[in-house]
Amino acid sequence: MKKILIILLLFFCILDYAQAQDILETAYKKKSKIMLNDFFRNWQEEIKPIGKDELLSLSDTIQNTYKVFSAFYKPLDLISVGNSEWGDSIYQNVKTLIVQNSVKIYFVDKVYYTEEETDSIVTCFIKKSATSEKVIDRRRINLYLEASGSINDMLGYKEVLTDSIMDFRPNVNSQSKRITYLVPKYNVALNNFLGNSYWKVKGKLYFSPNRGRREVEKRKAFLEDEVKIWDGHWGGYWQLLSYPQAYSVVFDKDMEYAKVYFRLVYQGGEAYLKKENGNWTVLSSRLTWIE
Repeated sequence: MKKILIILLLFFCILDYAQAQDILETAYKKKSKIMLNDFFRNWQEEIKPIGKDELLSLSDTIQNTYKVFSAFYKPLDLISVGNSEWGDSIYQNVKTLIVQNSVKIYFVDKVYYTEEETDSIVTCFIKKSATSEKVIDRRRINLYLEASGSINDMLGYKEVLTDSIMDFRPNVNSQSKRITYLVPKYNVALNNFLGNSYWKVKGKLYFSPNRGRREVEKRKAFLEDEVKIWDGHWGGYWQLLSYPQAYSVVFDKDMEYAKVYFRLVYQGGEAYLKKENGNWTVLSSRLTWIE
């Protein structure tokens, strides 16, 4: 009996996934922007943000992770996280934002959040390791950090993974944009609709299902009447999220400061936040790497 129930559950899950993709395919074939809008509206109505009572029932760590993300996530004000190569208006004209559905949570003894504090620590390390006196400027500090890792690595403080939220549905300031969450069902539907892998045959690029690049671009353009989608930087995949993506949040042991490691399209960086009167405020944010 148990096996039958599992089989039935899998059958209905597969059917549910297939129906989502079928709606997209039908909208595309009919060139119907109304049906496309309905697809995203149904997605929004089906996957709701976490409710207040549900959030209050969770651990203090989980609650603060939600609060940190809500304070940090500003896709319509990207200058707040750093000087993106794509500018500050990536999502100004889209109707729908696609928010991440998972995040990792770490703890560390101390979060170093000021540039002055970081510079002072790195300068000491450089002077100890240098064989002769050298000019220690911002560029040299950055190069040393890139080679040595984070401040916590240098001091022997380990960022310890303590939890993950696998059904992450934060309340965010949408500024009239539709908010959706990239749950597996819709992730699969969008990837299958676009084609989620590619290969070359005699110099020609083919996507799976067997589509040429022109067809894929037409499908991408159709979706971008609603959302902004990026090609995977290394090819063969899609970046569906509306950035920035906070792939991990690091708290200090007293949970007074937090660091967010984030991605912004093909760049990434770190943001630092402080808790005051129960609310989190962004202290600083900077881009530190690019693909």
